[in-house]
Amino acid sequence: MRIKLILLALFVITTALSNNLGAQDLAAVNDRRGINRISGTEYVNISINGIKRAKIEQTYGKTKQITKLFNCSFDVTHETTPDNAIIFDCKKKGIYFRFIDLSDVGDNNELEYFQVYSNQSAVSINGVTFKVGDNISILGDVKINENDSEIIFNTATESSHIVIKFQKLTNIILSITYEVFT
Repeated sequence: MRIKLILLALFVITTALSNNLGAQDLAAVNDRRGINRISGTEYVNISINGIKRAKIEQTYGKTKQITKLFNCSFDVTHETTPDNAIIFDCKKKGIYFRFIDLSDVGDNNELEYFQVYSNQSAVSINGVTFKVGDNISILGDVKINENDSEIIFNTATESSHIVIKFQKLTNIILSITYEVFT
């Protein structure tokens, strides 16, 4: 009986230690990958040209609403494979949105992806506004991703992230993307 109690105690201690080390290892991996954690409030307040991400999501990919929101004439493309998707591209402002419909009835479009690809539009994260062509120094003290040419922002709970790609030699921002993992 005494041996069983000792073995049980050793098992509990070993399990607790391995779980704690796992959390520390995960934090170390995120640190090495250069993931910049921001709060849920900061994440919700990410905006393009002063328009919050939540407001963009509330258009549900409806052409009239997104056109009015950005005051831009979008090229609109409908895709059926691999997902039912509506793509909006405003070349004048250098912004691109992709909404997907995960429902069976075709009326539940969710923002899956956006990209800012020119200096005609600005993105704000955590009170810092920047655009394509700016130097990454504008972002302040941020971690660089392990591939040395990306800066990633997300929260610990979101299934999406913001990626800022930049030119390695000059540190000039090339594009800003938002992507949801489905």
